Amino acid sequence: MVTSGGGKRVKTMTILSLALLVAGCAGPASQTPVSSFDTPANPAPTDPKPTDPKPTDGTGSSQNSSANQNPPTNPYRTHQLKDLEVVEVTMGEHKFKMWVMDTDSKRMEGMMFLENKDFKDDEGMLFVFPGTATRNFWMKNTLVPLDIAYINREKKVLNTYTMAALDTTTPYPSKGGAMYVIEVRAGLFEKLKIGKGTVCTFPATVKAKD
Repeated sequence: MVTSGGGKRVKTMTILSLALLVAGCAGPASQTPVSSFDTPANPAPTDPKPTDPKPTDGTGSSQNSSANQNPPTNPYRTHQLKDLEVVEVTMGEHKFKMWVMDTDSKRMEGMMFLENKDFKDDEGMLFVFPGTATRNFWMKNTLVPLDIAYINREKKVLNTYTMAALDTTTPYPSKGGAMYVIEVRAGLFEKLKIGKGTVCTFPATVKAKD
């Protein structure tokens, strides 16, 4: 026979057991990949092991960079290169084919998880923002060293940097309000004499979609 006091204890223990069961079912907060763009709020998944950049032939052209018309799916990326819009971008006298990063999700991912073999010297990314502001990129989960150019509304280069692979501590801020950002393989801007004041051109239809 259970006394009323014992009944209260049984009821209390039952409630505690149910509470613990519910708490044990809650999974960890979802984590989203982060990029070279700004400082994200969420931590990145475990970094894959970086690969060493392939040697060049002395002209800046990778010996192992063949045209990748249909690059393989990268399991770490949300936005596959083959699915991104590509436009021709001119920086001074030099032409590039660039993947357009025109939404917040694309800009956040940027060049994350790409390897040296995934793009050539005349390829890169054009980040398009809805307005001008001081921008700050980093290299979280970015396996290849890159050159970055911050570009104002008038499509003139404000300043450039060469960024080290996987560098999450060095600040790389724009020196002024930037509406566009371009990333290419490291060393190209110095080689091609692209820097402050260089005029860039690309289609007027290239605009932020958010």
